Amino acid sequence: MFGVRNSGVTLSESSNETDRPLVLYHGPSCQDGHASAWVARTVLGDGADYLPVNYGDPAPDLTFRPLFILDFCFPLADMLGMARECTSMVVLDHHVTQKDTLAALVRETCLWTDKVKVRYHAEKCGSRLAWEHFRPEADPPFLLDVVQSRDLWTWSAPYAREIDAWLASRPRTFDEWDRISAMLERPYLSSKRARFDHEWLEPGRDQGVDWYACPYTMFAVQSGRVALAYRDALVAQIARHAREVEIDGYKVLAANTPVLQSEVAGALAADRPFGAVWYLDGQGRKLWSLRSREGGVDVSEIAKRRPGGGGHFAAAGYTEDLAGRSISTSGSHSRPNG
Repeated sequence: MFGVRNSGVTLSESSNETDRPLVLYHGPSCQDGHASAWVARTVLGDGADYLPVNYGDPAPDLTFRPLFILDFCFPLADMLGMARECTSMVVLDHHVTQKDTLAALVRETCLWTDKVKVRYHAEKCGSRLAWEHFRPEADPPFLLDVVQSRDLWTWSAPYAREIDAWLASRPRTFDEWDRISAMLERPYLSSKRARFDHEWLEPGRDQGVDWYACPYTMFAVQSGRVALAYRDALVAQIARHAREVEIDGYKVLAANTPVLQSEVAGALAADRPFGAVWYLDGQGRKLWSLRSREGGVDVSEIAKRRPGGGGHFAAAGYTEDLAGRSISTSGSHSRPNG
């Protein structure tokens, strides 16, 4: 778990300065949200404040200052209120469930101001949108290819699963990501020389394709393979304790875990409409993550009907009001095979 202090995220004593940007990003546990804020920091540096926010959080109080909202969107009423208080607003998001809110924000604010800029793209992750906004003249680093592969659950980048597992073992701080991004190089499809003459690209194979990568990238891959083996064992252990629940009329398997939510829910989705995991956060809220599969249910439709709900077809989440009755648990138990 990555807290605010570990991310180097604080509001500075000078946060009431009207020219000091405020960067709000999905976090602190969202890798894509952190990556979005990291991209912003490569341009804004220490001259901005960076604050993680999550669905269900109240909108922060703002003075008149530039505002960036990355990989995230508050409810429309909050977005309109912040638009009135800030000197400028840039919103970059890709979550399908926020499309209507962002469209409404554009429609309503364009009548009285031109200081609000919104970009939505469902097929790009938040950090890729952030790169295209802050660094449009440069190609995105390979690190962001890995982030997008995970966030969109495509795993299309070479060695994405291994490098993603390795990244989870590294400190999620801006300084650490500066170092990783500088050294992690995109693999090649041929045995070209690496950037430095004394380093040769090392061969490897992923998804049936031969790749060649620099030693640092291959170190991340090899370390990630070890982490993946341990992760798979943990996922299987957690999944064995899953219980059958009913969510919106669908009987699915759900497990209680504050870690590896995507992986566990994905495993529980096999032969079911979708899989689910939940845990209680430090504020006593019950946070749910839903993962679907090819031919499964659009979990974003389930999530958006609930408080703090949002996401994509195959990956979504929401916050359960423990005083409510948003789910019912059947009397039977069911464990996945394997």
